[in-house]
Amino acid sequence: MMDKKDLKIALCICPQWSISTPSFALGSLNTALKEAGFNPTQYDINMMSSLYLKNNHKEYFKKWTQDDPWSTKGVFWEQIVPLFQEFWFDIVKELSEFDAVSFTTYSSNIMTTDYLARYLRQLNPNIHIWYGGPFCWYGENGGLSELGSNQSTNESLIKGKYREFVDVGCGTNEGEKTIVDLATDLIETGSYDNTNGIWKWDKLRPSFATVLEQGRSGRKPVYTGNLQIMNLDTLSTPTWSEEVLKGYTEIRKEDKTSDFGPKLTVPIQGSRGCTFKCTFCSETRLYRYRSPEKLIEDITKLNKEYGVENFWFTDSLINGSISNYKKFVDVLNELIDKGELPKIRYGGYFRTHKKMNEKFLDEARKSGLVYMNIGVENGVPKTLALMEKNQTPDVIKMYLDAVTKDDKIVFDAGWIPGYPRETTIDFISSLKFLFDTKHNFKYDVEKTGRINLMKGTDVLVDTPLDTEREVFDISKDESLLKNWISNDYRNNIFNRNLRSHLTDLFLNIFKINKRGMIKDGDVSMAQSWALDTSFYNFQSDGNKSNVSDDIIFKNSFLTPSSGESTFKEILINSLIDEVKGFAWLIYSLQKNVNLEFGMTDNFKVFNLKDTSFIININFETKPNSDFNLKVDFKINVDKEDRKYLNIKNVNELELDETFEISGNFDKDYSDNKVVKDIYLDSLNIDKYKINIARTATTGRY
Repeated sequence: MMDKKDLKIALCICPQWSISTPSFALGSLNTALKEAGFNPTQYDINMMSSLYLKNNHKEYFKKWTQDDPWSTKGVFWEQIVPLFQEFWFDIVKELSEFDAVSFTTYSSNIMTTDYLARYLRQLNPNIHIWYGGPFCWYGENGGLSELGSNQSTNESLIKGKYREFVDVGCGTNEGEKTIVDLATDLIETGSYDNTNGIWKWDKLRPSFATVLEQGRSGRKPVYTGNLQIMNLDTLSTPTWSEEVLKGYTEIRKEDKTSDFGPKLTVPIQGSRGCTFKCTFCSETRLYRYRSPEKLIEDITKLNKEYGVENFWFTDSLINGSISNYKKFVDVLNELIDKGELPKIRYGGYFRTHKKMNEKFLDEARKSGLVYMNIGVENGVPKTLALMEKNQTPDVIKMYLDAVTKDDKIVFDAGWIPGYPRETTIDFISSLKFLFDTKHNFKYDVEKTGRINLMKGTDVLVDTPLDTEREVFDISKDESLLKNWISNDYRNNIFNRNLRSHLTDLFLNIFKINKRGMIKDGDVSMAQSWALDTSFYNFQSDGNKSNVSDDIIFKNSFLTPSSGESTFKEILINSLIDEVKGFAWLIYSLQKNVNLEFGMTDNFKVFNLKDTSFIININFETKPNSDFNLKVDFKINVDKEDRKYLNIKNVNELELDETFEISGNFDKDYSDNKVVKDIYLDSLNIDKYKINIARTATTGRY
C-alpha cells in the first residue's frame, strides 16, 4: 500500500474569487491533511492568475474583482479564456502529474473550475478530481450535476447534464474530515466506498472529459450517506504555503479596493452556518461555532507565525451568537490591554440586532473591528417580515447610527430591490428609507457606510422562496427569461431590473454612498453590472423642507394601474407604475426638478443570446407644481431566447412604447384612500410576519 506522504494531492481554487485574502478552505484543508500524515500542495490559481494579470496585462488587473464576466458564458469564452488560456494550460500540465486534485468551488468560479478540470481529465484519464465548497453544498448531486445553487429554480427545471470528469462532489459536511477520508480511502481501496457524506459514481471509470445527460455514460451518481458534524474546536489553525502568502502580500500592494489597506490579510473562521433563516438565502445551513478561546488561539498563532495583524472572518454571521461575539470582544480587549496580543484589525458579515448598540460597538471598535458587511436588505416593515429578518426599520436605523457614531468603521449594507410581493408603493417606501438614513452613507467621508445594491431578487434552489412559492405569490408553472414571475405578472424580470436601476439613480441623485462608486468631483457613476450602461443628468433647487411620509403617500398619482387583459398590457403598466412612483417621490423631496435618465440592460449575466431592455426618462417640474413626464422603453427578446418565454400564450416579446403625461400635482391629484391603504398595509409587520419550516438548506439547530 502507498505511503500517505507519497500520495500526490493538489488543493486548488480557481478564479474568480477574492484577492483580498488567501482561501480559508485551502488553509484549513492543508492543515487537516498534514495532521493526518499527507503532504498536499496548494495551487491558488486565483492568486496566480491575478499576479499574471498584474505582470503581463496590468490594464485588466483593476477589473479583477468584477464577478459578472466570470459567470457569464459569452464574456467568459470571448474575453477571459483568450487572456488566460496559455497560462492556465501550463498549470494544468503540472496538475496532471498528481494523483488527486481537489477544487474549492463557488458560483463565481465554477466556469473556470470546469474549464480546467475537463482539460485535466483529458491529459490524465486516471487522475482523481474532487469538487467541494459552497457550489457543491447546494448543487444537485453535490455538484456532479451542472445545475447549482446560483441558478434560479425556473432555469433548474431544464434537464441538466452531469460533470462526467468529476469523481466526487462533497455536500454540506465538513470538508476537513471529508478530504482526509477521501485520501485515506484512495490509498487503501482505490475507491470511495468507505467515505461518507459524498456524491460519487456507481462506477469509477470510465470518466469522460465532458458533460453528458444522465445515463449516457452508463453511470449514475450515488450518495454515500451522512457524515457526523464535527466540533469546530477540534480543528487546528489553517496554514498556507510561503508561495501563497508571498503572492497575496504582493497583490495587497496593488489592490486599492481593500478596506484593510495594503498589508496582508488572512481569513479566520468563528462559525459555520447561520442562526437565522432569511427566506432568500441559500447559504444558511447547520449552525456551529468555535469557542472564543480557540478563535483567539488561532489569531495568536497566525500573528506569531506570519506576523499578520489583519483578519477577515469567513463566517456567514460574526454576530450569529451575540453572547459568543461579546465574549470574544471582551477577551480580545483584555489581551490587547495586557500587551499579550498586538492591536489587530478585523471584519466580516453582521446582521442588524437591537443588542448591538453604541456601547457594544464601542467595545467592538476597541477590539479591532474596522469593517462590517451588514445584511440590511430593506427598510419596509412588510418586506422585512417577508424576508424573515425579524427586524424593524427602527432597529435598523438605531444600528446604523451606532455604527456610524464616529466614522471609524467602513461598512457595506446589502440592499435588495424587487422582493416578491413588493408593490410600487413598497418600492417607493424603501427609497424613502434610504433618504431618511442617508447620513449613514456619507458621500464625502472616507470611512462610512456604502449601499451594496443587488440587482433584483433571485429565487434560488431549495430556499423558502422556492419551496413555499404560494406564500410569496411566485408562479409555480411560469417563468420569464430564466427568472421567476409573480402570479399576477406584475413582478417580473424587467420590472425588477428597472427598480434596481432606479435605486442606483436615487443613490446618485442624493449622493448616498454605494459600493463601487467612482467619484469625480460631484459626479457619481452608476454601479457596474454586467454589460449594462446608464446615464443621467439631474438638476434641482435643493431639498424640500417637509418630506414626511404622510404627505408623500397620500397622492392619487400613485394609484396602481388596473384593467389590463394581456401579459403585454400588464408588463407595460408595471414599468409605467415604477417610473411614475419614482418621479412622484423625487418631486416630493426636491424643488424644481429636471431629470434625464437612460439605461440599456442586456441581461448577459443570465447567459441569454441577445435580449435587450432600453428605457429613457425625462421628468420636469415647475414652481407651481406643473410637471411633464415622458418615458420611452423598448424590449426585444432575441429569437433564440424566446424559448425562455414560459408565459401562457406568449411566443415572442417586442415592445416599443412611449408614455407621456403632464399636469399639476397639487390640482390634478388629491388625497386617495387606495394609495393610503396600500401604504398603511406596507407598515403592517404583523400581517406579513411568517415562520416557514426549515428546508434542507435553512436548517437551524
